[in-house]
Amino acid sequence: MAKKEHGRPPVSTDRFATAVLTEDSGANLTYAEVKEIETDLVSIKYTPKMNSSGMYASGTQVESYIAKAGGTVDVTVVGLTDEEEKDYFGATIDANGVVVDNKNDYVPDLAVIWSTLRSDGKMNLYKIMKTKFASQGEEANTSDDSGVKYNGTALQGEYKALINSGDFMFKRKKVDPKTGAGASLIEEWFGSALGGITLSGTGSDANAPVVTAVGGSHKVTLSWDAITGATKYQVLMYSNGICTILDDNVTTTTFDATGLTTGKTYYFIVQSYVDGEWSSSGAAYLVPGTAE
Repeated sequence: MAKKEHGRPPVSTDRFATAVLTEDSGANLTYAEVKEIETDLVSIKYTPKMNSSGMYASGTQVESYIAKAGGTVDVTVVGLTDEEEKDYFGATIDANGVVVDNKNDYVPDLAVIWSTLRSDGKMNLYKIMKTKFASQGEEANTSDDSGVKYNGTALQGEYKALINSGDFMFKRKKVDPKTGAGASLIEEWFGSALGGITLSGTGSDANAPVVTAVGGSHKVTLSWDAITGATKYQVLMYSNGICTILDDNVTTTTFDATGLTTGKTYYFIVQSYVDGEWSSSGAAYLVPGTAE
């Protein structure tokens, strides 16, 4: 038997970005625009948590159960900017440009997106969907002969499952950035919080149209079967984490999303309006479409 060649491990951190989670419910999942850090990423580590319990009979354990319970993510960056402190910790910046931490600050939930470079030239991609960061402090290291070496800020986040889908985290290993498919995946991964992934979910809303998306010249054409009792349809588009209502009064079963950027992937949801209610706009119903 030929010796199996094992992939070499990641050797360094690469890119790091976040997106504010704006809604997480059974019906909707939305994020703000992805922002990549302007500073240097020194290190990142995630640690899953597991809850365990056992079933006993006559004092003897007969079964054991292990459930995933989120985890922690530890990040060290150099030179965190004022805007990044605002985004990560809910701080404010006053008229004089001073960062103000207040007891009433609201720390937002974030999607955390990053990549590592491997020694074989490939990349690993990671995406944690719901995290709150707490600052673990800032440290400046100095030496007599060379002055300040670095000014590092340590962050620790507690991540948990999405209400919408139950997902914690997504990973893609050994992505080759030198290939067209690999480069496109990396761009999609960092392009939006939902880019490059498929959320769990059955799509059980019977009134949610099943949509087909076909790319055209600077456009994506959407089509779906008619929903019984629907008086109109609404088309939503997600791009860079921003949701836009393209039309809330569509009376046919096709729609052209026009004026799009060639080669860019957009995400769409079509809702039906039945008996005075819109069908679900949950992430399970997102359909990708790429303009040509």
